[in-house]
Amino acid sequence: VVAAAFAMHNLNAVYIEPRILGFEDPASDYAKVEKLREAIGHWPWLASGVGHFLTGLAAVPLALWAAELLRQASPLAASFLRIAGLFAAVGFLLGGVTDLLGSHALGLLVAENPTHRDALYLADSLLRVVLNGFAIVAFGWFIGQLSWCAAGAGLLPRGLCRLGYAAAASALLFTVVYLPLYLPLYLAWALWLGLALRRRPAA
Repeated sequence: VVAAAFAMHNLNAVYIEPRILGFEDPASDYAKVEKLREAIGHWPWLASGVGHFLTGLAAVPLALWAAELLRQASPLAASFLRIAGLFAAVGFLLGGVTDLLGSHALGLLVAENPTHRDALYLADSLLRVVLNGFAIVAFGWFIGQLSWCAAGAGLLPRGLCRLGYAAAASALLFTVVYLPLYLPLYLAWALWLGLALRRRPAA
């Protein structure tokens, strides 16, 4: 489910945002009121919200599974891992709610306060960017912790763990520069993790 959600996020970044919503340069276009007015509330925007919401839902069982995986090897690491995963889940869920319910609320606010229209659109965009950034970094933190601990305990393939380090690093990079390398890395990591779990012998 996480892999499917990040496949949707990659499609959104590569095609939907630039071709349909008009965000050709997301690093600056999310600050342009005219583009926000055209995008917020339209079906691609709402579809993105569904993707964020599903990612948040999927992150909960993933966090609980990862904590259980490490419970015997390191109970403390398992606790931190659970927290990181749940933080990511909350971030993605709130991002989804902002895209879905927030779009409707924004329309009501703009209708009742037309003189503050631009400020409302910018405030909505800022909230979305902050929540999305929080979710991305928290999920990178989760992936990095899982990779480090699982590699030390021999619980996951070393190649997968190295990919996890790269994914975590891409999340940290995203905090200082808009370079969404995390998108393909998170997708590749989730797909590989799914394959590794399918091959993992039953307990």
